[in-house]
Amino acid sequence: MWRSPTLAIALTLFAPAVSCAQNAVTDWNVALESAEKHSREVVTGRSGAILHAAIFDVVNGVSPRYQFYYVAPAAPTDASREAAVHEAAFVVLSALYPAQTETFKTFYTKGVAQLPQNRATEDGKKWGATVARAILDGREGDGFAASVTPQIGENKIGGWRPVVPNEGKPGILPQYGAVRPFALRSPRQFRPAPPPSLGSPQYVADWEEVRRLGAKNSTERTAEQTEIARFNSDSGEIHWNRVARAVVKPKSDLLETARAFALLNIALADAGIYSMNAKYAYNYWRPITAIREAGNDDNPATEPDATWEPLLNTPMHPEYPSRHCAVAGTASAILNHCFGKKVGFADTSDALSGVERRYASFDDLCKENIEARVLAGVHFRTADMVGDADGKRIASYVLATQLTRLSK
Repeated sequence: MWRSPTLAIALTLFAPAVSCAQNAVTDWNVALESAEKHSREVVTGRSGAILHAAIFDVVNGVSPRYQFYYVAPAAPTDASREAAVHEAAFVVLSALYPAQTETFKTFYTKGVAQLPQNRATEDGKKWGATVARAILDGREGDGFAASVTPQIGENKIGGWRPVVPNEGKPGILPQYGAVRPFALRSPRQFRPAPPPSLGSPQYVADWEEVRRLGAKNSTERTAEQTEIARFNSDSGEIHWNRVARAVVKPKSDLLETARAFALLNIALADAGIYSMNAKYAYNYWRPITAIREAGNDDNPATEPDATWEPLLNTPMHPEYPSRHCAVAGTASAILNHCFGKKVGFADTSDALSGVERRYASFDDLCKENIEARVLAGVHFRTADMVGDADGKRIASYVLATQLTRLSK
């Protein structure tokens, strides 16, 4: 039976990361995944962006090929890039997840022990620490830890409010939509148009589709569609990083790998900021509320069903646009750029252990993700399509403005 990579990592203090990953960049990406899963915080993408921005700047800083992200190249020319990666990653993750420092130290010690014990390694470690501290300092006061008024929703038609099993609890990450982005000019840069009005044909079509296919007891959803819904319900940020690791080839260029993961995680973080900003701005209701309270929406085409339940539990934040689909749209576009549009891969999910699904391209997984959120009963199709489209726009902006190749 397939076992979660993260469980294996936790049981063996990261030992599998050294043996199965491709290089120091992907090794620390595995460590990040484990840290996120063992933390009580909701995965947002912020930690991944900080980690991989630091890793990129230390590798690029030894022999610059691209514009730096935050720290200008100033490494000794003989500095070990691998040592710099290990040092920067250890410093960043220990700062972001201090309770797990000893685990990171064990992994760090194993990684550094494989390197020559010479001046190049020491120079690399010093450079890595310098970059890591600068990037961490640069993210201080970015709004992630800001205290904000708890969001408990609106008891009005069309307004979002927490639903079963979380009635009365405040929504999650209300502050994240105001966090300083990693690449975008502002969280509102790609703010979408408002969601469909409750009297529009588009709303009726969305409402009817999710009522039929997203219900917990749906007789129209196929067994494969149920699998798709569950398979795509784990953390999007973690899932797409795992996909990226799956397509990195053995002995891949360290800088190119570092750039791919930096672009991916910077874009993922900004996709999350974009979506949470728009979600709490529009405060649009989820399907479960819309279907149960349809008798009050002044739309004769919708009939209420007071007992309707979605296949999966509804997330604790407003519906529009879909964060999951914004993340998928962003990630697929970044990975298309870095690895190609016709790259096949096998994929697994933390939400459905023992199941492996195969895809011919990143776009295929992205399209499936759109369907999955409707089939799960947690999103209207319009929110999925808008999130996906804006996610791709965010990716295009990141690719045009970040880590661009230096002119010769």
